[in-house]
Amino acid sequence: MNNELRLHLYLESIHFNTTSAMLYINYVSSVMKDGSATGPRFQMRKTDARLVLDAMQQIVTHAGAVSRFLWPTSKNATARGEELRRLLQIPVGSPLETRGLRNVWGLLFQTERSLCTIFARI
Repeated sequence: MNNELRLHLYLESIHFNTTSAMLYINYVSSVMKDGSATGPRFQMRKTDARLVLDAMQQIVTHAGAVSRFLWPTSKNATARGEELRRLLQIPVGSPLETRGLRNVWGLLFQTERSLCTIFARI
């Protein structure tokens, strides 16, 4: 596979992940603004809270995927990451660069039991 086609496939994957993350960001934003689809501000139903948690996990997952495309950990993929960042004009110091973002997903799994306990009480 030639390099141009390979970059195009990576760009398509980045587009998918950013579009998906934005859909979830818009959902969370609308729920936080309205409280729920039908209720007053900050009075979420149990199902709304679970949907918000799911949406937030999806945001982190998609953002982490974009981060891995742009800042790959494999030394063999470093040049590809640099080229993608150049093509997309990603500035130095972008929040997506931090490894912390990639580690959030693991943190969510580590605290899953606590979160389940909290949401069972809502």
